[in-house]
Order: sequence, then C-alpha cells, then structure tokens
Amino acid sequence: MCRNNYNLLVVSDLHLGQRKPGESAESIQKKREVISLHFGSFLQHYTKNRKDGDPWKLIINGDFIDFMRIHLPLIDVAEHLPEHTKKNAVRQLRVVCRTHKPIFVALTRFLKAGNSVVVVTGNHDAEWEWREVRTEFKKILWNLSRSSEVHFLSHLEFVDRYYYEPGKVFIEHGHFYDPYCNCQMKINSKNESYVTSFSHEVTRYQYKQGKAFNSLPLHKFDQWGFLDIILWVLSRPLSEIKAIIVQYIKMATFLILISIRNFFTRSKPPKRERQPLTPRLDHVVRPPLHTSLFRTVQAFYLDRIFLLFTFAFSFTFVLVSSWTQGIRLWSSLGVLVGVVFLFLILTRIHPSTQSTPMLRKAVSLISKEVQSPVLVMAHSHEFDMIENQDVTYINVGHWTVPHKKHIPILNPSKKEPSFSSPYLMIQLEKTLQSVEVHHWDYFGELW
Repeated sequence: MCRNNYNLLVVSDLHLGQRKPGESAESIQKKREVISLHFGSFLQHYTKNRKDGDPWKLIINGDFIDFMRIHLPLIDVAEHLPEHTKKNAVRQLRVVCRTHKPIFVALTRFLKAGNSVVVVTGNHDAEWEWREVRTEFKKILWNLSRSSEVHFLSHLEFVDRYYYEPGKVFIEHGHFYDPYCNCQMKINSKNESYVTSFSHEVTRYQYKQGKAFNSLPLHKFDQWGFLDIILWVLSRPLSEIKAIIVQYIKMATFLILISIRNFFTRSKPPKRERQPLTPRLDHVVRPPLHTSLFRTVQAFYLDRIFLLFTFAFSFTFVLVSSWTQGIRLWSSLGVLVGVVFLFLILTRIHPSTQSTPMLRKAVSLISKEVQSPVLVMAHSHEFDMIENQDVTYINVGHWTVPHKKHIPILNPSKKEPSFSSPYLMIQLEKTLQSVEVHHWDYFGELW
C-alpha cells in the first residue's frame, strides 16, 4: 500500500453487530438502520470528495465489528451467542455484513475509488487475529463489488495493534492499557486457542447465563463503585435480587477459576507477528487482571464482601461474649474503626474501570517512545483532547448509537440529526500539515 500522497480519516468504535442484553428486536433493527445510514453516508461523501485531490486512507481505530456481542440465528429463529471459534467468528462476520450491507457496499466503493483502509484491532474485534476472518472479509467485499477485479483489496490492510507514521502520527485503539480489556488472556475452546480479556469473558458469560443482569445500565457501570452496585441490587424486586446473587456467584467463580488455571499453567497468549514498536511499548501495557488472583477477586468486590462478613461475625462475637460492658464497647468500636480503615484502603487500591485516566497516563509514557507530534487513541468512548508543547493527544470517541430506549430514524425533512460522531481529518505531505476534528451526521454536515 505505497502512496506518495494521501490524507487520513480516523474513526473508531462503530461496534457493528452489537446487541445488548435484553434488547428488543425492534431496537436492534432501528440501530442497524441508523448506523447504516450514518456511516454509509460518511463513506459516500468521502468517496466523492477529496482534499487537494489526494486519496484518503481511512483508519478504523478498533472495535469496527463487535464480535463480542454478535448473536447467530438458530433453526427456530431464536438467537444465541456462539462459542468462540474461528468458524463461528466467520459466521458472525457474515451476519454483520448482511445486516449492515449499505456500509460494506459503501466501503467497497470507497476502496475502488482509489482510497485505502486500515483496520486496527480492538478488544471487541480481536478475532481479526485469525487469518480466516480477514480472508472472509475480503471475500465479502469482493462479492459486493460485483466485479472480477480484485486489485482494490490490496488497499485494505489489517494491523494488530497500531498505525504509525514516524514524525507524523501514532494511532492505537488503547485497550492494552486497560487491565479489564487487555486481550492477553489465553482460553482453549474446541481445541482452539484464542486471546480474550477479562471484560470479554464477563460479557460472554452474562449473555449466555447471566440473564439476571439484563437490567444493569451498562453505559453507567464504568463510573459505578461498590456502593452504587449495592444500591442498584437493593432497588430490584426480591425475586430478581435472588437471581442476581446466584448469577453473580457463578460468574465470579467462573472467572476466578480461569485466573487460577492461568496462574498455575503460566500460559502465554498465542504467538503473533509483532509490529516493530511493540517491544518498546510493552512496559506501558497494563497487565490483564487474570495474571493476579487478588486483582480478579478485587474486580468482583469479593474483598470488600468478605470484609463485611468478617465485620458482621466479629461484631456478633463481641456482643454475645461474656466480657464486661466496657470491654465490649471498646472492642466494638475497635472492630468498626478497623473495618472502615480496611474498607477505605481496599477501595483506594481497587482496579479502576475508568479508561480515560488510564489512556492519558499511557500517552504520557508512549510519547517518550515514539517520534510523533500527534497521538490518537479511542476505546473509552469519550472524546478527549490534550495539547502541550511537544505532543497533541486526541481520543476520537465513538460512533455507536446513543443509549436510548427509542432511537428515532433520521428524518431529512426535519434536518435534526439524532446524534453526531467525531472523526479526525489529518493532512499529510512530507511532514504533518494539519489535524482537524470534525463531527458527522446523516446529512453530511461538517462541524
């Protein structure tokens, strides 16, 4: 993919095929229509319009396809989340390309117009590591082109971790700096080894067996703490609380056993081709949670739950003891102070679920390893921009449909977009020329 002159477009986190727990078929269909119109119109616009006559190189910075949440239809028309295998990943890809056909038709035309596309692997589409999935994707685009020509597929590139142009721009999804989403957990399924993450396995378990968590507001969960979760559980009906507790225990046991097995086997992720900069960035990577049994226990708040049970037992023991009233009073006070102190410590050292601070910290370290005035990431779904004297950091946000119960289909007559999505336009020549932040809506308005 050698081009002397081109300009970059950077988008991220489309999560095509995403289906949330308990989501209705009507909501899913509306989201498909909205994102197909939304991103499809973006591709159509830039297929027809170039900047200074130079072709575009579109960087899809991770989580393009949401393999983590793509259900497959069964014979009875019901749907299920399949086992994690190469064969099922290919089937999931076919489902997404069929249900979001306008996007992939537009992507094919974008490539045939002389532009190029780079797909960066994210934590929701780690399946791109499988050659069979990449090959199937190219085959699908070729079939959609309705042409015998295949040369345009040489303009499609997959990268495992980052896109880098020395002295110009460094682009990475960012999940390697989030211990919950670092895809370095090795799992064996149907004689196939694959890499996954802590959050991936939690999500898959929740979809397959944890129906009690369907009412959990996932878009708020990253900002929640232990007390927020307790209050949410207590707000549910009594019958639902029982189901939540049972499923919570099963899910925690499942992940802890995985952590124990990985600890004793000292398993490593399958070997893959490493990009040149990867060894220099490894010291910035946050170890995935499964590498520490204690941190796995922390992730499920079992440390604080155990502490509360210990407090209840100790307090009851003091109250029923034959000690004098004064000793019981001071002992109770000592237990209370000790528990509060330990609770605050455990809260402070709890592995944070907020990815924005993690990415900012990672960028400060990465900037010392790469020669680039612009660092671009995503993953957090939050647009972020920090400028200093040497480096500009931009988190390009996401393109997913907002969390709403009823998603209105865009109506051109009203000319009011349901939502807009950020993207970057980076002009390149021999050196970096400019970086512009734009927003896109269905009507092609740039702001």
